[in-house]
Amino acid sequence: MTASGTLQLDSIPATDPRTRGVTISGSVVNQTTSNIGIGTLHLTGCPTGDYPFTEIRQQQSGNFSVVPTLMGFPMQLKWRLGVGSTSVELQGQNGQVSLSVECHYALAASSTQNVTVRYVIDPSPALTIHLENVPVEGNYRAWLSVQATDPVGNVEEAAIAVDFKGDHLDIGGTYAQDLAACIQALMSRLKGERIPPQLVLGWEPVDHPAPEVLATLIQEVAAVGGPAGAEVLLQMKLAHGVSFTRAIQSPQRVALAGGGRRSHEGI
Repeated sequence: MTASGTLQLDSIPATDPRTRGVTISGSVVNQTTSNIGIGTLHLTGCPTGDYPFTEIRQQQSGNFSVVPTLMGFPMQLKWRLGVGSTSVELQGQNGQVSLSVECHYALAASSTQNVTVRYVIDPSPALTIHLENVPVEGNYRAWLSVQATDPVGNVEEAAIAVDFKGDHLDIGGTYAQDLAACIQALMSRLKGERIPPQLVLGWEPVDHPAPEVLATLIQEVAAVGGPAGAEVLLQMKLAHGVSFTRAIQSPQRVALAGGGRRSHEGI
C-alpha cells in the first residue's frame, strides 16, 4: 500500500531537550580495614569520661556509573576528578592522579596535602569507573565529573562528590549513648529558649546520616552557643567524622561555634 499526502510536523511532539541528560550513580565502600592503634579518649565537657577507641585504616573503592536519559549509544565519556575549581582529566583506561586537598584525621590536625587517587575506566560500551584511595592520606572529598557525547552530538555533563575515609575512629564503651544524652539535653534547652519545639531534631545515629539532616542538627546545637554548645559540636565532629565535614559543606550552610578540649593516649 502506498500513502501520499502532507505531514503536519507540528503535530509530532518533539523531545524536550530539558529531559535529556546524564547523572552519576555510585558510592564508596571498604575493601579492606586494619587496626593501627588503640587507646583511651579522655573527654571533658559533655560527655565527660574515659572511652576506649580503635583507630582503623580503611582501603576504599568508589564505584560509579553514568545513568543516561534520552541519549544515544554508544557514548563517548570524558572523566575528570578535581577539588574546588581545579580538575584533572582521567586519561587512558587506568592510572592515577594527584590532587591538593584538605585532609582530615581522627586524632590529628587537618592539613592541605597532595593525595593520590587510582582509577580504572571500564571499556566501552560500559559506562563505569572505579576509584581507590591511599588510606594513610586520611579523609577528604573530591568531585568526579563526566562529559558524555552521544553519536548525534548531544553533550551532557554531571558530577558527584566522592568522600574517602581512610582514617576511622571507632569509639566504644557508652560513648554513643552518653553523647546522645548530651544532645537531648541541649535539644530540651532549645525547645524552651530558642525555637519552636516542632523544629528541634533528636540525635542522629553515627551511621552515615543524610547531610541535610545532620546539618540541621549542627545548626541547632550551634544556636545554643557557649561552652556547652561548643563542646557538643566538638564531640559530634569526633563521632560523625567525614559525615560531619560533608554536612557543613552541604548546600544548607551552618555557622559553627568553636572550642572544647580533648586528649588521648595509648595510640
